[in-house]
Amino acid sequence: MIIIAISTTTKETDCSTVQSCTVGHKTHKYNHENVSIGATMKLKKVLVVYMQDPYTEHYVCLKKVRNVLKKYRINHEMIQRDCLCMKKISGKDLVITVGGDGTVLSTSHKLRDTTPILGVNSNPQIKEGFLCRANAKNFESVLKRILSGNFRIVRLSRLVAVFRNRKLTPALNEVFVGNRKPYFTALYDIEIRGSKEFQKSSGVIVCTPTGSNSWCKSAGGKKLPSNYNGFELIVREPYRGKLFQPKLTKMLLKPKEVIKITSRFKDNIVVIDSIKEEHCLAPGETVKIMLSSTPLYFINA
Repeated sequence: MIIIAISTTTKETDCSTVQSCTVGHKTHKYNHENVSIGATMKLKKVLVVYMQDPYTEHYVCLKKVRNVLKKYRINHEMIQRDCLCMKKISGKDLVITVGGDGTVLSTSHKLRDTTPILGVNSNPQIKEGFLCRANAKNFESVLKRILSGNFRIVRLSRLVAVFRNRKLTPALNEVFVGNRKPYFTALYDIEIRGSKEFQKSSGVIVCTPTGSNSWCKSAGGKKLPSNYNGFELIVREPYRGKLFQPKLTKMLLKPKEVIKITSRFKDNIVVIDSIKEEHCLAPGETVKIMLSSTPLYFINA
């Protein structure tokens, strides 16, 4: 499967718009190793996910992607990012995201199977596009490589936070636990490898190897290779004084390890990948953070 998410402005597309044409290519297959070489893919159902955006460059990129898909007679459906749901994304052969890293992240939250995702940076002048492997200029050549099997699928590990006996959305970058207000101190107990301590800080970031290139790195974490078998913890601005000398503030964790954080104050929250939704962590409530069993399959062409 492949999904395409595009961040761009268009008057023609909305939550119900579907555009299609025919396709005829060989079936793709790949294994469950961290990196695998692609085989020629059968693109019968491609989903293009986009967001409304005021910049002309986005519209140009969306039009380019649409025209290229039509040129190669690839059946595709387009949907706004805010209208995307797991039901809509299932059963596709490819997901392509056009926009920036935020579009890739939000789209990845709906992917729970082996459908690969391709990121298209719709405006490289203002979007970092760390998770994007194509843009308006090279999208056609990237698509041709995918159709011919000249690409790789990289398995990116994700995190899962277990909260109130349910699993939250898998995190591609990080899970943040801290106070809702950034200028308030977060109070909590943290437990790792049988050691437990009370901490005061600006919050806890638990990140994947992918996320170690983002917020975690800015907070003083270590940049990890994409194939690193584990995850990372960084505590933001831990308070140290006469009564408090925290030790569990920066460390690398193994695949099977679990981090437990129990709130000791009101207004603490859990946030996945810095996306809008906040999960309130009331005093006494615990969130467990660990590697997810559902990685993201990422096209590198």
